[in-house]
Amino acid sequence: MTLPVLVLEPLFEREMRFKTLEINLAIRHTCLLAGLMLLLGIVSRADALDRASFVIVGSQACDLCKVLQKNDVEFAVASSVNEALQHVSDQGTVAILADKYPEETTVVPRSFWSQAANKQLRVYLEYPREIPGVSIGTPIDVSWERVVVASNELSSHLKPRQILSMNRSRYVLIESENPLLVLARVAGLDTAVYGIPDTAQPLLVHLAATDATPEMYVSASKMSDFVTARYAPAKAWEDVWSGLLEKLDSSLAGIRIHWEPTVRPSYSAQEILPENAERESLRRGAQWFIKSGLLLTESSLETSREKIKTSEVAHSKVFRDELGDGRFGMLEGFDSGILPDGSQSVRVIQRSDCISEAAMGLGIAGEVMGDQQMSTIAKNLQEYLYLRSGAVNAERGDPGHPSYGMIAWGISNDAWKKANYGDDIARVLLASMATEAATGDYRWNPYISRAVVAGLRTTGPLGFKPGRIDQDQLSRNGWQYYFKQSSVYPSPHFQCYLWACYLWAYEQSGDELLLDRARTGMRIMMSRYPNQWRWTNGLQQERARMLLPLAWLIRVDDQPQHRRWLRQIAEDLIACQDKSGAIREELGRLEQGAYPPHRSNESFGAHEAPLIHENGEPICDLLYTTNFAFLGLHEAAAATGDKFYQDAEDKLAAFLCRIQTKSEAHPELDGAWMRAFDYKRWEYWGSNGDAGWGAWSIESGWTQGWIVAVLGMRQANMSLWEMTQQLDARRDYAKYRKQLLPHDMVNQVKQELTQHDGYGASVQLATTPAPHYSALGAHALTNGLVGPMSHQDAQWIGIEGEPLIAELEFKKQQTLKTVDVHVLQASPVGIYFPRNIRVSVADSDGKFQPWASLQFKPDDSHPRQVKWIQVTGKTVSCKRIKVEVVSRGTIPVGHHAAGKPTWLFVSEIALNHINSEKKEAK
Repeated sequence: MTLPVLVLEPLFEREMRFKTLEINLAIRHTCLLAGLMLLLGIVSRADALDRASFVIVGSQACDLCKVLQKNDVEFAVASSVNEALQHVSDQGTVAILADKYPEETTVVPRSFWSQAANKQLRVYLEYPREIPGVSIGTPIDVSWERVVVASNELSSHLKPRQILSMNRSRYVLIESENPLLVLARVAGLDTAVYGIPDTAQPLLVHLAATDATPEMYVSASKMSDFVTARYAPAKAWEDVWSGLLEKLDSSLAGIRIHWEPTVRPSYSAQEILPENAERESLRRGAQWFIKSGLLLTESSLETSREKIKTSEVAHSKVFRDELGDGRFGMLEGFDSGILPDGSQSVRVIQRSDCISEAAMGLGIAGEVMGDQQMSTIAKNLQEYLYLRSGAVNAERGDPGHPSYGMIAWGISNDAWKKANYGDDIARVLLASMATEAATGDYRWNPYISRAVVAGLRTTGPLGFKPGRIDQDQLSRNGWQYYFKQSSVYPSPHFQCYLWACYLWAYEQSGDELLLDRARTGMRIMMSRYPNQWRWTNGLQQERARMLLPLAWLIRVDDQPQHRRWLRQIAEDLIACQDKSGAIREELGRLEQGAYPPHRSNESFGAHEAPLIHENGEPICDLLYTTNFAFLGLHEAAAATGDKFYQDAEDKLAAFLCRIQTKSEAHPELDGAWMRAFDYKRWEYWGSNGDAGWGAWSIESGWTQGWIVAVLGMRQANMSLWEMTQQLDARRDYAKYRKQLLPHDMVNQVKQELTQHDGYGASVQLATTPAPHYSALGAHALTNGLVGPMSHQDAQWIGIEGEPLIAELEFKKQQTLKTVDVHVLQASPVGIYFPRNIRVSVADSDGKFQPWASLQFKPDDSHPRQVKWIQVTGKTVSCKRIKVEVVSRGTIPVGHHAAGKPTWLFVSEIALNHINSEKKEAK
């Protein structure tokens, strides 16, 4: 039965209200007779209310009142502190809430304190302006601070250093030596792994009673708005409030309050999904684009342009009622910060990838659902991107500029517009292909083809390119610089979706260069798996990205090895799939992480970061991993017909249907997928320390676009590969390939291969080079490609302070005349030519015997130089040789870092190299 809430209001209104309330026989501090007498007007209002042991000063509509009533806790509501004093029983409780939060602090009349002390009350007070004898500062906005449990005095369920979140709250500074809860900038998922810093500020403090003041629990912020403001995790806040209520009123010992979050998963982990769950999830996911407020109108486009001048985020209420149709583009998504009213700010950036991916989601959903509005918006978004946004105009639209064909990362301001990310461009292309196929609007084929060629001509011979190339870099270096550069950047996040585009274009055009670049890159990438992969926010996301190109490689070159690669990556990914279908995040070797977990409390929020702190934590990432794993598994199942991939995909699809957001209070958030989900707690939660895209962020493209698209493809029983084959890009590709990447340039790069008798010899290194200067491994020393002036090129093998000792075994017996070693000197960074080179030849017993050596004369007149050094000896027949390249030793006096060990860089060891420079004098 529902307990009555005693509200201090005019008697007539109170009597009318009580006629609708049920009377609980177990009402504390009152009785059935008193209630009946009150209804009959026999007992005065004051007499009845003097029996209230728990009085809340604040709005009856506040979260605390609603939750207490729902959980059958009796209380009264007063409109003022003085009214509460008149009617609370001696030794009772008064909770004074911050009704004017966050604009105004809570003012308590000075007369209250002594009267409350005389009545021996227990008081809960939040966001106070002043308290006698306590120092209180002015309000401060939370930045990266989170709630941390400082003491388990409040509840045995709360562990010291446990982390909770109050999101974008405001608090006052309160003087306290032993707070129960604090606000602090701390690293970790659920626990402050580096402890509570000295800079922590009290959030909840317990003040003992004095002669002048009552016993108090004081909150520096508004803790009572836990439902509206979406404090998390929900269970932890239930522990906080259950413990606090017991401290305030001992008769509430053992009570366990509960509430339903205003933004929550659509289904529990145990519910049986309805038969139409996927189709309904598709519909709601596509509708989210339309009702989110992110689709811009002419008016909100101007608003976004003004907002971005000062910040990347703005309050969503500015955009909420503006329902665009795609003609003016789309904003990036929702920021992770949750505001006091439970809403979230929007990211006012417009990004090419998000626009295209949103168009894809709407286009596919429109086709599957037969929804013309969705299809029209999809086509409008594509038209805006390619014709009006500026993403492909100016230098990128100039055939004479090295960036011709590129697609700008961001289009809202110059800081974003200058960047060309290969990964983002690749996702624009993949999404554009899918949108064209779904809507039948093929106008963007030329842009797709020229972007593929633009990517190809900035991809080196080994299939890799820099993760980001800015406009000024292209203007300065030219595209040929990147086309010739033998770099290796083993990060699937940045490389592999471009490979997928190359494989698609190869299927369309038959251009072998596309297949060669993609296949070579994937071979090197897989040879570096997993310990040498450069992961971004986690290793699991790199696996998820790798699935798509490996599946498509099977489409065009079905080899047993390629199937083994796909299976290996999928097995390691699926090994972290929970029975719920969630794919748990996993970190790789920390030294290989671009954005590893925070290594100090101070670094929390200072850069991009994972959602977890250590492996095993039950968090899945829907921005970087789950979304792309969904696509990759879908394509792997379609390419191979293997039930192994299909089962994992099906489990993941059901999981995504379950955790899709549901919210009546925030329709702009309903039907979406946020970044971080805790599949043990079954709520959106994660370490919120990413500088740009936190745990509660919603990315319109990366996350929403791909999940909706794959759900649609599942409904249509079609793969992305099959969809994109509907396009005919042969003519456009041939045109731009001839214009932007002529065959003589390709042949020129092929001719730069160094020819020598030791080409392709197997190499074993007896000394270990630096991991970051041995990207291609020992094979680089005989692959015919020499390193350029940049020591960052993958052809160089670098070792510090030691000799490079390499054993070469030739494919057949060779006549040895000369051995040439290609070396680098870059003295500003500590790289010097070697001191000497010794060559030995294996005899018939396999033992190495000295053959020839060379003492190299130091030359410091050229700080940056590459050189062939030749060693000549008596002509012999051999199949194995050992080459020892001895470093300079220490950096000479007068040079930077003098006295420290020198670096030795070697890119090729050539046998009988006829075009080498003359050897140095002995």
